[in-house]
Amino acid sequence: MEFGNSRQKVTEVIQLATMKGLNCPFDEEMDDKWIEEFLFPEKSLEGSGRQPLNFEYIHEELAKPNVTLSLLHHESATLSMDLPSWINAHIHAYDYFGGVTQIVVPDNLNIQIRGNEIKRNGRGL
Repeated sequence: MEFGNSRQKVTEVIQLATMKGLNCPFDEEMDDKWIEEFLFPEKSLEGSGRQPLNFEYIHEELAKPNVTLSLLHHESATLSMDLPSWINAHIHAYDYFGGVTQIVVPDNLNIQIRGNEIKRNGRGL
C-alpha cells in the first residue's frame, strides 16, 4: 500500500508521535485532523494566519512606561497581509469590541487605486 510519503517521512512522523506519547489504539475523537494538529501545531497556526506569542517581546514592551497588558492585547499578528488575513484580523477586532461598524473604509484606498492607474499607464510612481 502506498500513501505518497517516503519511508523516511513516515519514520519521522512515527518517532514524533512516540516522543509526544501518541500511541495506538486512538480514541474516537482522535481523527486525522486532531492527530495533525497534535503533532504539528505550528501548521494549524500558519493556516489561521496567526503566530505564537513572543513572550520576550511582550516582557520588553511591558517594561516601557505607560504600557499595560490591556494595551498590548489590541495587537493582532498575522503571517500574511493577504485578504483572508485582513478579514480574520477584523473579525477578531470586532469580537474584542463586541460589535461591528455599519461600513468599513480601508485606509489609503485612493492611493492604491491611483498607484495602480499610474502603473498601468506606464508613468511609474
